[in-house]
Amino acid sequence: MKRILCLILIFLAAFAYAKPNIETAEEKDWSWLNDEKLYQEKLEHSWELLDKYGHNFVAENFSVTLKKRLFKKNTVIIKYQNISDKDLHIFRYIISTNDEFSVINSCYKIYDSKNNAVPYAGIFADRFSDIYEDFDFILIKSGHNIKNEVDLSKFFELNPDEVYTVKFECSDVVSNTITIND
Repeated sequence: MKRILCLILIFLAAFAYAKPNIETAEEKDWSWLNDEKLYQEKLEHSWELLDKYGHNFVAENFSVTLKKRLFKKNTVIIKYQNISDKDLHIFRYIISTNDEFSVINSCYKIYDSKNNAVPYAGIFADRFSDIYEDFDFILIKSGHNIKNEVDLSKFFELNPDEVYTVKFECSDVVSNTITIND
């Protein structure tokens, strides 16, 4: 009985001190939009970032691999592997493929069992500003990868009982083709 009571107390203490794993949106200061000088400074910095990092996500630098997520219908795991010999930055939005507000989800090519393309039903724009900041780029070290789990039914009208083939194509970076829901 004491053992059970101790376990219950430990569980309650762990629950009470657990921090929620919730991502919060960072409040951004947009006042620079009203200041021409600040806007020009941010625009110049943005161009520098684009020139420095904006062309890294190409097939010679990255491979993309899809895996089906077992026991979760319409879900894949996407892995972005830096195959170059350099540490590289890429656009954060490229790896945010589970974000319902990211246009990158349109890079998934999905076909049903009759080989009909499933149309993308998500958003086609994901930025209101053409200004990029350091935050917009993420570092992936040489030989390392980043994985993301993606529920494709957020962006495509998918039937959980239908078998689909899925591929990811973004510029010249093309993943393997997998079957889901089989």
